[in-house]
Amino acid sequence: MRWWGAQVDFRYLLLQSLRQLISLKAASARAGAAGAGGDLMGGHTAPVMALLMKQCDSEEESVRSLVAECLGRLALIAPVEVLPKLKELVGSARPETRATAVNALKFTITDHAPVAELAGCIEDFLRLLTDESILVRKAALTTLNSATHTKAALVRPALGTDWLLPCLYGETAYKKELVRTVNLGPFQHKVDDGAELRKLALACMDTLLDRAGDRLDMPIFLTHVQARLSDELDDIIQAAYQVLAKLAVRDPACVREVLDTLSEPLGAVLNKKHKESASPQDIERHNELLRTAMVTVVALRRMHDANTCHKFAAMVDAISQDAKLRALLEAVSSEGDASSAIQP
Repeated sequence: MRWWGAQVDFRYLLLQSLRQLISLKAASARAGAAGAGGDLMGGHTAPVMALLMKQCDSEEESVRSLVAECLGRLALIAPVEVLPKLKELVGSARPETRATAVNALKFTITDHAPVAELAGCIEDFLRLLTDESILVRKAALTTLNSATHTKAALVRPALGTDWLLPCLYGETAYKKELVRTVNLGPFQHKVDDGAELRKLALACMDTLLDRAGDRLDMPIFLTHVQARLSDELDDIIQAAYQVLAKLAVRDPACVREVLDTLSEPLGAVLNKKHKESASPQDIERHNELLRTAMVTVVALRRMHDANTCHKFAAMVDAISQDAKLRALLEAVSSEGDASSAIQP
């Protein structure tokens, strides 16, 4: 494999070819083309793995993504050989390498995942949720979400630890220290490096609610969802309302306890106006947020005794007095009724 150092310019294309080859071998393994998965690589598992591991800390994100996919799919073929090597990478001093290692797991935890081998090591990878590097924590959150969606049984034991859920909830918080100011000539622009972490954490919470809701302490879970209803970014507010709407159906008693306190952030969203100078894209995003908030209102209204919560009832009454909001409420309610009518 001398070409690796000599033909750096072709590295990405060569990795794509390698990914295709490994994917074909993994598909053959699923089909039972060979008794032992490693045999499908014709004895080349070790050198291929060594080659890939040398590229785990590449400065190019696209290269690291391809390496992670190759390693993850290689672990489907030879889990006993590959997973221990990936576990070693978790302790690397390089954040790029640690991120690549935990990213690789996404491609191993599939419908045909080597469950027994993964069960013995998955917590070592998920502990990267506590990593000091944002890059690594993003990768760990993405893998946690994917693993929960695909093989929730692998994740469920870790939900009982004293670190996983606290780390996950901690990533939903707005952190001023992750906001930096970038000078753009005469203008200054604020960049929130924590925004993607909050989005990913909410996505994980959404998936956990669907796949492992029985392992969650709902009042604590709800507290962290509530905190994001007044986030600095509209798309994060929208994600929080989507989770809240699910909670209203899954655990209405828990949500009803805080229903009056939800009225203020809901009212703020429903009464928010877009700027006259807003672009068509901004207007579309605003309307999507407004609609999501109204879907949440409908879900909350349908909870038992919701009308006895005075602040919430007053907010709903205010909606009925606004022609535009009333029309949206009626449209969303009608869609919900139609959806419920066709449920099996």
